[in-house]
Amino acid sequence: MRLDATTAKALSHPLRVEVLELLEREEASPAGLTRQLSGVALGLVAYHVEVLQRCDLIELVGTRPRRGAVEHFYRAKPSGPIELEGVPKALRGSVTATTLQSFVDATVAALEKGTIDRHEDSVLSSMSIRVDAIGRRQVVELGQATIDQLRRINDESHERAAAGGEPLVRLIVGIAGFEAAREDEKTS
Repeated sequence: MRLDATTAKALSHPLRVEVLELLEREEASPAGLTRQLSGVALGLVAYHVEVLQRCDLIELVGTRPRRGAVEHFYRAKPSGPIELEGVPKALRGSVTATTLQSFVDATVAALEKGTIDRHEDSVLSSMSIRVDAIGRRQVVELGQATIDQLRRINDESHERAAAGGEPLVRLIVGIAGFEAAREDEKTS
């Protein structure tokens, strides 16, 4: 996902990230989200949902009449890779930290609930490799191609579920490729 400054700013707000994470788990309306977020007003949640929709991070998936009004239901769109090119440097750290924290939180929750290794074919790997500039570009391209394939798998799974297939299971997939910090570098 190519981030512009507006989307980067949206992702740097903790409540929006929390709403987005809830919508990654299940479809919900602003009213439903408000019930899950203790102490947050419906108007504020609805505002943040509108911002996320304007940034194309969530999509409307249905409506339902409710008490003389229409309740709108949303889900998160698969986000794909976050591309920081063009994002102001002041926002990059916040977006990166929020994204990593979300992944770590999901990983820890799965570990605590025993779902991270529930299936024998679960995958968890971390590696350090040494590459030149061409190798770095190849790693980035491989990550982007993998994410494109994951999007296709997600879409096809939703189509099968809508046609009466088995219920969907939420998987957490994280892909990262970044230059490792060197011990002799100062932190900023």
